[in-house]
Amino acid sequence: MLIVCPACSASYRLAPQALGAGRKVRCARCRTEWYADAPLNAKPPVETEGLPRPGEMLAARDDQRSVEPRQADEAEWAPATDEFERETSPDLPPIAGFDEVDPLDVIGEAPAEPEPNALAGRRRRGARQLRAARPGAPPRSRALASAVAERPAVAVATLGVAAVFVAILMRADLVEAAPSLASLYAGIGMPVNVRGLEISDVRSVEEMEEGAPMLLVTGAIANVAQAPRDVPRLRLAVVADDGREVYSWTTVAGRTKIGVGETTQFKARLASPPAEGRRIVVRFLARQDLATHPR
Repeated sequence: MLIVCPACSASYRLAPQALGAGRKVRCARCRTEWYADAPLNAKPPVETEGLPRPGEMLAARDDQRSVEPRQADEAEWAPATDEFERETSPDLPPIAGFDEVDPLDVIGEAPAEPEPNALAGRRRRGARQLRAARPGAPPRSRALASAVAERPAVAVATLGVAAVFVAILMRADLVEAAPSLASLYAGIGMPVNVRGLEISDVRSVEEMEEGAPMLLVTGAIANVAQAPRDVPRLRLAVVADDGREVYSWTTVAGRTKIGVGETTQFKARLASPPAEGRRIVVRFLARQDLATHPR
């Protein structure tokens, strides 16, 4: 086969098996390097020796008419042979043979195709390295917990907001479970009705009865809870202008137990009320009120 240098156009004739699947070569003239590929459909050269030339075929036809000596036939076709050789011989520089002093240099062998087993082994090693670098991905159920663990500040803030919402929305249940929390909610302006009962429509009027002043206090008690409630005793106090209690007493409602959404009335009387009293405060009797005897 014939290969040509891409830089100086020097030609080299090589056996096809010298290149194999292809390799890098160097020109012996200009030292240019390039990658030479073997032809895909290389065919062995066709031997022309022994085949009749076109002139000989014509001469064979002439021999059918007249037979001439062999020496004359050779003398007639000898010049044609020299001319044919000159036409088919290109003006090429001398070709250095592979086994001569300055052969076409072979720079590198053609890259070998990896064996299937080796390729599979590399893939398995790569997969193991990937699994080692990234341990088994957690399922979605643990992904959120992992993200929260990486951001403790966000987690604390989220839990704090959730706790505030629960404390506001379920304050009645919380105070019922822990009554001491009632004062805390009252201090932040969110009083909680622990008893589930609501006092309303409180009215007071002073009348004269048998020549003596009589204070009459009336009102209503409603069940605002989701279950029947027992109605405790009521505590009434006469308060002066400066907010000081000047007198207090207790009374009971008309019913001791009312159902959901029901209402009962109460009525209390006080003879000869204090002159400095300006208003009446009514509330349910608390445990701390039992320490002092109502008057």
